[in-house]
Amino acid sequence: MAHAACSFILNGGPGSLTLHDSACLHEVVLLSSVVALLKIARMGHPVLLARAEPVADPTTAVMRRLVSDMIETMDDAKGVGLAAPQIYQSLRLLVWRYPKENPAVVLFNPEIASYGNEEPFFEACLSIPGLKGEVHRPTRVSFTGLDASGAPVSGVTDDKFVARILQHENDHLNGVLYPTIMRDLSRFAYIDEYEEYLKLSPPADSSHVDGQSQPSAEPRT
Repeated sequence: MAHAACSFILNGGPGSLTLHDSACLHEVVLLSSVVALLKIARMGHPVLLARAEPVADPTTAVMRRLVSDMIETMDDAKGVGLAAPQIYQSLRLLVWRYPKENPAVVLFNPEIASYGNEEPFFEACLSIPGLKGEVHRPTRVSFTGLDASGAPVSGVTDDKFVARILQHENDHLNGVLYPTIMRDLSRFAYIDEYEEYLKLSPPADSSHVDGQSQPSAEPRT
């Protein structure tokens, strides 16, 4: 049976979700009462440098279990996003949740387009523990993909932090780690030193900074 296309807009505050069609909400099916915490690949492993492969069928039992385990792993690591290559699976699949009170969002085979002025922000990554760096990214994205049931979804967000999460995770699907797109490696630091020396220092390019309220502690993806 063909799935009806779904679309939604992320608006009304950080990560809030407005659905145009309530039928597009799908519960992730747990195949077991025990959800696994997966090992997270770290910078230097080849899986993080490869372009991930599309998922032919998101509805298989293996994919449903993988989604459940990825969400559990992301939450346990206090992350806001996780891509399949980060757990050693070279597949075009990402999950994210922000803020933490929201349901997790699942995207298979995403296509993401970025818009707007680029702004700097210090990012952290579960695959690069203990470090963070200043990355310039556009402030608005649109996306398409498949949800956990295999139904087409599309959306747009004007929330700058949510847009950053989606771009960061999509980079993982293309074998890109954030240090490789930094403009200034002097803005790359261990978290302790960032807190002491860089957190309140001027960004490398502050021309587009507009005082947007950011999370008090930069979540990791």
